[in-house]
Amino acid sequence: MLVFGNVWEEPLTAVAPLPAEQVVFGFPGSGGGFGDDGVLSGAMLPSVIIGTPDVSPNRREEEVLLAFRRAGLAVRREKDIRGWLWLHFIADAGMFDQAIRSGSLANMTGDRRAFRDAFLTTRELLPVLEARGVDLRLHRNATLPFRLPGLIATASAWATRLIPMAGRSLAAHTDPHTPEASAVLEDTLRETRRLNISTPRLER
Repeated sequence: MLVFGNVWEEPLTAVAPLPAEQVVFGFPGSGGGFGDDGVLSGAMLPSVIIGTPDVSPNRREEEVLLAFRRAGLAVRREKDIRGWLWLHFIADAGMFDQAIRSGSLANMTGDRRAFRDAFLTTRELLPVLEARGVDLRLHRNATLPFRLPGLIATASAWATRLIPMAGRSLAAHTDPHTPEASAVLEDTLRETRRLNISTPRLER
């Protein structure tokens, strides 16, 4: 079983009662959404992320890697897939939170201030991951936007305005109140309150 998307629970709890040795987690390098006309507009990078939490790489993981490679996609094996998935989840929370303020993700295209605010919201959520046992030192590259929000926001705004693939991943997201976005924000807030961690940007 390949679980290919956001996970906020303990990964192996989320897929129980499937045995750990029968599950591989991962994430696509892609983005996009359905427009009002029902057409899917998106972009996909030629790479995916794969990992198995709490178990050593096994034959099933190798089979998943081989399947993607045969399809012409590069595969990056993530040693701490649990932490990486949770980091991606709070990054989405920061983006969805800002989308409400900007009117939509689409409206964030080319907006340096909007990206900076989204990154700052995610930065205040990093202690949530540490409280859940994530070693952020293992994810230095992934946390770069939240450690250098101004610089990376400028680059993100430039990319979404000038690089078609980057802009396409946001363009179809015109509704900031989709069920997915609402669920991500609600689940994140619930966990911050459970852990009693102050997140004023998200609470607003």
